Amino acid sequence: MCNSIILDDLSKEPADVIITSGIYSDIEEYVQSLYGWDIEFTQLKRGSGPLSRRTIGNNEFNFMRFRQTMCGEVTGLAVEPGLTFFLGENIADELVMMHNKVSTDTLLCIPQNHEIYTVTPDGYVGYTFNISFSLLERVAKSIYPDICSIRYPESREMYQLSSQYSEFLRYGFRFLSNIAAHHGENSILCGLETSDVVENLIVPLLISVLKGNVDSKLINTSVKRENKLGELITLINGNLDVSLTMSDLSGEVGLTHRRIQYIFRDNIGISPQTFIKAQRLNAVRRNLSSAAIMRGDVKEIAGKFSFWNMSQFAKDYKDLFGYSPRKT
Repeated sequence: MCNSIILDDLSKEPADVIITSGIYSDIEEYVQSLYGWDIEFTQLKRGSGPLSRRTIGNNEFNFMRFRQTMCGEVTGLAVEPGLTFFLGENIADELVMMHNKVSTDTLLCIPQNHEIYTVTPDGYVGYTFNISFSLLERVAKSIYPDICSIRYPESREMYQLSSQYSEFLRYGFRFLSNIAAHHGENSILCGLETSDVVENLIVPLLISVLKGNVDSKLINTSVKRENKLGELITLINGNLDVSLTMSDLSGEVGLTHRRIQYIFRDNIGISPQTFIKAQRLNAVRRNLSSAAIMRGDVKEIAGKFSFWNMSQFAKDYKDLFGYSPRKT
């Protein structure tokens, strides 16, 4: 579903841009640093290093490059006005996006107050680019002088881009990332240093996608895939207080144990049992992070998510996160 915005003559000098960056060993600190998002990150495998992000932007756009060193499930809400676009960097990567297995040439468009769901592989590098409607209007007017309005999605949309077109976008995103890296953290730059690549490359490319003027295919995310991945994940995440078995999953979704195993390994790269345990361990970690830990609290919180053998729980927790529950 789309709305229209009326285009006015909005010529003006670009505002200064602000650069920030960070490297994080703590997942919660990393999540809190992701500007423009209300994110919940679920670690699915043991990571090999810190997480990082780099941002550059002003009141009309905000660009972010992020790197996640461990396989993780991300559920997030786009909180900034305008439209936010999501694209991966590494061409060889495959990821789960909105419960669909997609290539890195898939571009996701998320309006404000809409959710994103992804499962990213180890070492995933991605980009998000938030753009205000005022900047969309100004650039669209310069490209299409006779047009009086453009249409933008009211709900999230996924586009399968050609490899050449997605690489053009990555080129622009890399350019912004390199500017941010060159000038360093907490820098303020004249907006003219980024306006050329933003207004003459990135935004025109995104407008062409929205207008359907490029080699891209709109992916229908509302159709249930035969692999039932979304149904399985919803079932698991809705029952974290129970240690679901393969028989439980099979009975609920009507698939054999072998088929369920294949779905998880093919799409996420881990077994359903590993996924279930990781979700429950992350639920414990989130509860521990938000609680004032006192003697006995760890056992009580672990029990809420059906961890009864405390020695095995402590081992599994440290194996996944790299530290003991009491050090959370």
